[in-house]
Parts: sequence; C-alpha cells; structure tokens
Amino acid sequence: NLGSSGSPAALSAKTSGDNAMAVFLQSVGGGGGAGGAVNATTAGGNLSASFAMGGDGGVGGTSGAVSLFAEFAGGTTLTRGATSHGVLLQSVGGGGGQGGAVTANATPVSSDDSANANFSFGATSALSGNGGRGGNGGMVNAGLSGAISTLGEGAIGLFLQSLGGGGGAGGSVTNVADSGGGELSASTTMSMGGAGGSGGSAGSVQLTTPTRLTVITGNSSEATGHGSHAVLLQSIGGGGGQGGSVVTGITAGTSTSNSSFSLGATVATSGSGGAGG
Repeated sequence: NLGSSGSPAALSAKTSGDNAMAVFLQSVGGGGGAGGAVNATTAGGNLSASFAMGGDGGVGGTSGAVSLFAEFAGGTTLTRGATSHGVLLQSVGGGGGQGGAVTANATPVSSDDSANANFSFGATSALSGNGGRGGNGGMVNAGLSGAISTLGEGAIGLFLQSLGGGGGAGGSVTNVADSGGGELSASTTMSMGGAGGSGGSAGSVQLTTPTRLTVITGNSSEATGHGSHAVLLQSIGGGGGQGGSVVTGITAGTSTSNSSFSLGATVATSGSGGAGG
C-alpha cells in the first residue's frame, strides 16, 4: 500500500523499455501444495487385495488488499515501451494444489497354478485426492489525480485487477486387479477420481479521483499505442479445477482347462469439476 486518502503520495515516474511499468503494486497468495501420490501393489497367495487413497491438494493462499492514493507530481507519469503499463495494481489469490494420484494393483498367485488350485481372488479399491480450493483475491483500491501517459503497444494507462486463484485438479486413478489362476476365480475394482477444487473469489476493485485525472495512451500522429486501454478495472473469479480421470482394468480367467467359474467386476467414478469463483 502507498499513500492514504488523507495524505496522498506525490509521485513522478518515467520508463523507456518494454514491459517496464511506471508504478506496480502487487499482492499474491501462495499456491497450495500437491497431495501425495500413492502406488500400492500386492501379489501372492490365493487372496490379494489393496486399498489406496491419495492426499488432497492444499488450499491456495488469500492475497492481501492493494491500495494506492497518489497525485502524480509534475502532471505526468510516462512509459514509452510496449506492454509498459502506467499504473498496475494487482491482487492475485494462490492456486489450489493438485490432488494426489493413485496407482493400485492386486494379483493373487496361487501356491499351485494348476488344476489343483481351487480358489483365487483379486480386489483393489482406489480413491485419489481432491484438488485444493483456490485462494481469494483481495480488494484493490485507488484514489488518483494528475496525468498518466503511455506510448507503447498494449500499454494500459491505469490497470486495477483482482483475481481469484484457480482450483486444483483432482487426482487421477489407475486401478488393476487380476483374478489369478484358481478353479474358482474372481476380480473386482472400485475407483473414484478426485474432485476438482473450487475457484477462489475475486475482490472488489475501486477507483476514485479526488481531483482531475487524465489518462492518455498512444500518439495518433505517430500511430502508436494499439491495444492500449486508457483505464481497465477488472475483477475475475478463479476457474474450477478439472475432475480426476479414472483408468481401470480387470482380468478374470485361469491358465488351466479345469476352471469351473470366473468373474470380473468393476465400479469406476471420475471426479467432478470444481465450481468457479
């Protein structure tokens, strides 16, 4: 934060290079950590089963408020380069972490892989982690007077922006069960992809002009300043995270001619996408 409504800062700034803002104040929330991934494998005996659960992604941090109260001394804040905004105030919430992915495998191995093996069963259950919620963007507030001028292409004169963080993607699942080689053999899987995290909310954006404020972009006689807005106020909520995908596979069968029964079954649900901010 710089200045206050009762005591505005006296500023004068000029830049000549590309991507060189004259005044740039920013608050950014930290991104949430990714959930832990799991790789679970079991093999052996007539019965083999595994259960695996991925960790949830962390919540993105909330960004703080950004404020500027200033009078541009000497009447002008000037930038000459491309995408060199005159004044940029920005508050950006952190993105949510990705949910942990899961890989689960179960393979029973009969002690006698022949006609004498009478039972084998493989089962897996896998739940991946949910994506973390995006952090909220903070309020952006400006009270400005004087003059702001930019000459370059895509150089916005006054740009105030609050952005909510995007939700983290849900974890994916890869789930495989083998029935083994018994006379009576079965395999089953249950899989659930992680839900995408919801996007963070954006904060309010406010601009006041205690006295006259003039914003000029480009120079018509020199044909400069294409795509350079004079004033842009923007509040955008974060997008929801993508739901986790699921891949499952089962094998029900034996390597012998004496198998009397085999069964394979699977239940799979992919994750839901997260809500927008």
